[in-house]
Amino acid sequence: MSDALYDLTLVVPCYNEADNIPLFYKTATECFEQAGVGIEIVFVNDGSQDGTAQLLRRVVESARGKHAVQAIDFSRNFGKESALYAGMQAARGNNICLIDADMQQTPHDALRMYHLLMENADVDCVAACQVDRKEGFVLKLFKRAFYRTFNGMADDISIPANVSDFRVFRRPVRDALLALPERERFSKGLFAWIGFNTLEIPYEAEQRAA
Repeated sequence: MSDALYDLTLVVPCYNEADNIPLFYKTATECFEQAGVGIEIVFVNDGSQDGTAQLLRRVVESARGKHAVQAIDFSRNFGKESALYAGMQAARGNNICLIDADMQQTPHDALRMYHLLMENADVDCVAACQVDRKEGFVLKLFKRAFYRTFNGMADDISIPANVSDFRVFRRPVRDALLALPERERFSKGLFAWIGFNTLEIPYEAEQRAA
């Protein structure tokens, strides 16, 4: 029996996202409330320099009694991987969603992924696969070379090149990720390593809100 308090926890790493957080918070709470899904939001301020920390304190205060919101504040910028790890540690949901604050990955897509997870008992994780990456030729070339090299060197796992960190997964997946001892973490590789059944779905990233 799970002791989790919510249907879903949204883990939201934030680095200089003060202009995006209000829209993300409003959209996420409205979207999941309308769907009848009980959520918790865990914002992780990764050493922002733009007032994100102060804004998150106000969001937590204003949410009290209405929505479940936590804000973790790093002393400096430790990077997205550390923010994801801290957010998963704090998560109190039966299921976890890793999602960015800039609205390129939308709460509505997260809800669609959550429903897919709930409808497929044999699936442990739903991962968003970006079908149209708006990147320059050189960046695409380097990314392609990285994944080709990584997958060529790794005997036991293979990482699809276009699968993002944007995922919804069950709590046992979260527990397995947190149990791994790596200090320098690479989430895409760790998701592949733990071996849970993953459903990949296409999505198109929106324009960054701000």
